[in-house]
Amino acid sequence: MKQDRYIRALGYVGFTSARLEDWRTFGTGILGLQDVSTADAAETELRLRMDERSWRIAVAAGAEEGLAYLGWETASPDALAALVDHLTRHGFDVVEEPPNSARQRGVAELYSSHDPDGNRMEFYWGPSADPNPFHSPAGVEFVAGALGVGHIVLRTVEFDACNEFYRDVLGFGLSDYLIMPPRLINFLHVNERHHSLALIQGDPAAPSVSHLMLEPTHVDMVGRAMDRVHASGAQPPVGLGRHVNDRMISCYLDTPSGFRLEYGAGGLLIDPATHIATNHTGDKVWGHQRY
Repeated sequence: MKQDRYIRALGYVGFTSARLEDWRTFGTGILGLQDVSTADAAETELRLRMDERSWRIAVAAGAEEGLAYLGWETASPDALAALVDHLTRHGFDVVEEPPNSARQRGVAELYSSHDPDGNRMEFYWGPSADPNPFHSPAGVEFVAGALGVGHIVLRTVEFDACNEFYRDVLGFGLSDYLIMPPRLINFLHVNERHHSLALIQGDPAAPSVSHLMLEPTHVDMVGRAMDRVHASGAQPPVGLGRHVNDRMISCYLDTPSGFRLEYGAGGLLIDPATHIATNHTGDKVWGHQRY
């Protein structure tokens, strides 16, 4: 049965960390994101920009390392109202956030809820754009815009319930699934990007973030980021390779919070109306050697 698609993109991502300055160095110096933190909050929250939007990634100072929230974008006030009504009718608690919280996120209207694993979900319409051009300190351009931040992969405890929440309630489409016993991974899309979210079953580290993916516009930008990592005296934990499902050429980097960041180019775009989900029994065409 075809589900209504309420979400159009992964609009922003928030984390907490006790290593805010390490994140600032990693985000700007390695990834090439622009630091747009406000002067009065620079010591408590890092905000990073990657395109015309005012920000895409936030890291707030905190004792714990990990995911704080995911921001899912809807197209309009009517679309957001329909989503809130749909969630409520399916038994999920939804909170209308006060205008001040919406202003802090840079959106017109904001609601929040939680997925079955307890991850905070934020739903909004009306994101803010910066009239000034995005300026990468490393000369990087990103595939973002209407496709959103990139993708995030979550290790789940309540795998079946999370799949029902994202697919049957929120209307995410299934792109592919990967069987690598004891792990099962479902890749889910909300737009033409092959996946904006993936869910992992059978990982002992659940619940937690497996990785966040950012997509530069050219593979040379990926290679130069690897050069910057090597110049810092570090080693990417997973070398360059191509994934079998979304065809992306990428490497993986260690974030200051301990989870990984996939940095890759050439990701597959799909037609959500005609895409056929495929079962994969391996995750790479070549490469992705672990160090």
